[in-house]
Amino acid sequence: MTDARPSYRIRSPETWAAARDAFLAGEPAEAVCGRFDLGLSAFWKRAREEGWRRADQPDPEPDDVLPDPDARLERSDLADLAWQRLSRAVGQGRIAEALRWQKLHAELTAPERAREREAAREEARLRRAEEDAKDARIDAITEVAERLALDPALFHARRARPASAKVHDVDDVHSVSTSTPLNRAERRRLARLQRAAAPP
Repeated sequence: MTDARPSYRIRSPETWAAARDAFLAGEPAEAVCGRFDLGLSAFWKRAREEGWRRADQPDPEPDDVLPDPDARLERSDLADLAWQRLSRAVGQGRIAEALRWQKLHAELTAPERAREREAAREEARLRRAEEDAKDARIDAITEVAERLALDPALFHARRARPASAKVHDVDDVHSVSTSTPLNRAERRRLARLQRAAAPP
């Protein structure tokens, strides 16, 4: 029976170099080890041996997304800035910081998103009102045709009148009113209904 020996994870120098750079850039050691599949104890041992100290790193370059401190920024500009910071924090593995920037971005964009939702609701309301108006006009035309069908004498009297009178006096004769005059398509529909309702 052979003794079970612990297995060691051998990583290339390139992997260790990438892990070192990520750690020195600010990524937590646990996150670095998880990303590069490294043992945490081996990571700290190598960090001590090679002197991976964040305190020894040069000061970072000025943040290229910082605005002019004297500039008056619009809310949308601040939202864009927060989103850039969020993206940078995610890319560098600083999840807690990224969540803070995400919250700020959501607060800055909340009014605009509320306006967009209100505009969408208003558009839907206008569309429903237009559809309701069309339905009302069709109902009015149908009601006129049904009344003509129920009164054959009135139907024949209407047919004997000039065409212009038939079109313009429909509402007065049958007490059916619409908000606007009938258009050509609606007049044709009314004529078809009248012909269909005519007695043989």
